[in-house]
Order: sequence, then C-alpha cells, then structure tokens
Amino acid sequence: MKRIIGLDIATKTGVAILEGNTINAYYIEGSPLFQIRGILPLITQDCEIVIEDFSYFNYRNPVTTAQLNQRLGYIFWRLAEEKTVVKKYNVNTVRKQLGISGSRKSGEQKKLLNSNICFETKLKFTPDETDAIALIMYDIGICFSDLHRFNVTRQKRLKE
Repeated sequence: MKRIIGLDIATKTGVAILEGNTINAYYIEGSPLFQIRGILPLITQDCEIVIEDFSYFNYRNPVTTAQLNQRLGYIFWRLAEEKTVVKKYNVNTVRKQLGISGSRKSGEQKKLLNSNICFETKLKFTPDETDAIALIMYDIGICFSDLHRFNVTRQKRLKE
C-alpha cells in the first residue's frame, strides 16, 4: 500500500503519515528549511502528499496569507524537485466532507475538527496535527467513525 503524508503547512507544520492501517501524527516547528529537512526523509518511491490549498484564504490577514503562501511555496517547490505526487485540497471542502462546515468561523471549525479526532482516537493532538490527519481522511474517503479501524499514534514533535 502506498504511503500518504498529510501536511498542514504553518510555523508548526502538522504531519500525518498513513502506511497500511497506521496513522502517525506529529508536528515540525521551525523555519521552512528545518521543516523540509524533516519531511524529505519521509518520502518513499510510492508516496503521495496531501496539503491544504491556501489560494482561497481571502478572509485572513493579508500578511498571514502571504507568509503561509511563501512557506507553502518553498516546501511545494522542494517536494516537486523530489518528483513527489502532491495534491492540494481546499480546507473548507475537507471540513465539509467531515461534517464540519456551515456558518461557524474557521477557528471554531478547527477546534471542532480537533475535538472530534481526539475523541475518536482517545489521543491529544494539536489542531495542526488533526488538520494533517483530516487531509488524509479526505483523501481516502473516511469519516470520524472510521478512525477506529486505524492504529492512530502520536510521535515526538520536532522543534528547531
């Protein structure tokens, strides 16, 4: 089975790795260079990466949007150099498939997503980690109640 890596790009980039029936999640905190150094060793020959698409974030602070797009651009470019398959998903589409959408603000949606995944896995994750898990869930077409079929673990975080 191919490895799927979910990435929630931020200063604390959430990372989730699906291999077989195991999902390992953690975050990498630091510069884009430090983060890509933590991501590149995860790439295998039969690997796919799923990332949040920031192109629609018109409601955010323009400075934050620019910083996220710069970080995403650097990481995306380095992954392209490795000839890795990268899929970008709109976070609202991901949350809608998981039943979290509507009139809630983005921050409230993120908290609800985090609490649902933490409840289903009986583990404590950061919102960045649960966003990375949600990207994988969307990619393989599962919902919260399907998480019990997976061995979901939390790894040690990497900090610069």
